[in-house]
Amino acid sequence: MKLSSSRLFKTLFGLIAAAAIGGPAIAQTVETPLFDHSRFYVGGDVGAIIPQDMSYTASVPIIGTLKTTVSGHISFNTGAAAGLSVGYHVNDWLALQGDFEYANLDYNKMTASIALLPTLPLTFGISGHSETYSFLANAIITNKTSWNGLTPYVGAGVGVSDVESSFSSITFAGITVPVSDTHSEADLAADAMIGVNYRVTPQIILGARYRLLYIDKANDDLISGTGGSTSYGSLWGHVLTVTAAYHF
Repeated sequence: MKLSSSRLFKTLFGLIAAAAIGGPAIAQTVETPLFDHSRFYVGGDVGAIIPQDMSYTASVPIIGTLKTTVSGHISFNTGAAAGLSVGYHVNDWLALQGDFEYANLDYNKMTASIALLPTLPLTFGISGHSETYSFLANAIITNKTSWNGLTPYVGAGVGVSDVESSFSSITFAGITVPVSDTHSEADLAADAMIGVNYRVTPQIILGARYRLLYIDKANDDLISGTGGSTSYGSLWGHVLTVTAAYHF
């Protein structure tokens, strides 16, 4: 039996439509309408921060005006991280976003090399934590093209971080000595991020994100004690979170 050209094309179109609706899932690229609603959105995130070791150098008073130099690294345990954000889509590919990010960094241990005893490096267990409250202004670059509903993005920004630090005890050779020392400061902060979003509804978006957080920690006397001073290397944290956003 022969098919006319019109019937042939109708049959082909029918097969294509049936495959698109009921066939196997094939990666599809579609343009996602970003502005079905307002360009404004709010969001939140929750997850964990993995801090890198932070270096320090302290000038520690011994007797009178005599001081010695102590240097080493402070290591942290993996801590909790969470945040809130508000943003505005300038156009299809650029969004401006303000972020408030909280992280809790529990101390793990501290190494120390003392100038008076250069051949005797020491390791102390320390109890305490630093809490960071970061306020960041970010630019987010995204794409209205999605792959199976997934839309990748990258971003970066700068801001300020309020760091609240405290020590409660120090342990060496099995002996734990309670201490009580606190310090707070405001430091320059910056971040870079990469993530992916999935549009659940025209207004609700879920996603996952990696953020590299940088804090330029200022000098203090938390380690050196009164009469001394401590300078630090930068504090870096790898922040892994799940995210959610609502477009008005």
